[in-house]
Amino acid sequence: LKVGIKALARMHAVSFLYFAKNSHPAPLSNTWFTDPDQRSEAKAILEQQLEKVAQALVQEGKSTDEVNRVKSFKNIMFNLYQDAESTNSLLPVLCHGLPTLSNIQFKYGADGLPMDARFINLSSCLYGSGLADLHIFINTSGENVAREDFLLRFLYYETFASILRSYGEKVAFSYDDLKAEFVKKRLYGYIRSSIILSQKVKTSGIKTTSQTVPTPQMSSPRPVESKILGKFLPQAKTTAVAKFSAKIETDRGNDGYNAATKICEMMQKALKI
Repeated sequence: LKVGIKALARMHAVSFLYFAKNSHPAPLSNTWFTDPDQRSEAKAILEQQLEKVAQALVQEGKSTDEVNRVKSFKNIMFNLYQDAESTNSLLPVLCHGLPTLSNIQFKYGADGLPMDARFINLSSCLYGSGLADLHIFINTSGENVAREDFLLRFLYYETFASILRSYGEKVAFSYDDLKAEFVKKRLYGYIRSSIILSQKVKTSGIKTTSQTVPTPQMSSPRPVESKILGKFLPQAKTTAVAKFSAKIETDRGNDGYNAATKICEMMQKALKI
């Protein structure tokens, strides 16, 4: 997650610099929100996508009241998306659009730990707010044990700022400004991320079983000499990386059960906003 956040910040920073000095190509804009003739179609598509989320909640045994409350988001979704994805943002950048684990490629060091990453499959790229990407990546990348402020300030914002400084530019907004806009887009983040994950859910009316994914074989750890413990092989890092790698492979598969569970968690948070 941390390596991915930095990769996202770098991608956003480079396009931010480019668009600050050049006009963006019209084909990169989302015409859903600029073409009045597409408004009805956009609303219909968003409603269909939300229905898929509602089906996942039903599959997980959520109450009719909770499902109906989630369905009521259809009344605000168009405006919510329009505001969240607008380039009227602190971060008008080239957004990936689908920054999930399925669309990221990691580079591993000799110790088997991820040391760098890049996003692939750029067919969903659009000119919009980079914070929309950030919400999606954080929400769809499995269990997030890091504090949100740490991810935003020390990984995303600092990486973004360092790229700008390397080109002789300064960041015109503070971290607090970035955090305020991120919080404002939180409801969008939960709904959009749930819609993306809902594509993995098999809505059969019963809970699906998670797909068994073999744990990737990791390179053997180097022996460590300790005056107290003697010579031994460290296991913690290898195990952690293996679990994370398994999560990536699971995400690239079709782990509908985990996706449905995550959707439920996000919708419960969304209903409290």
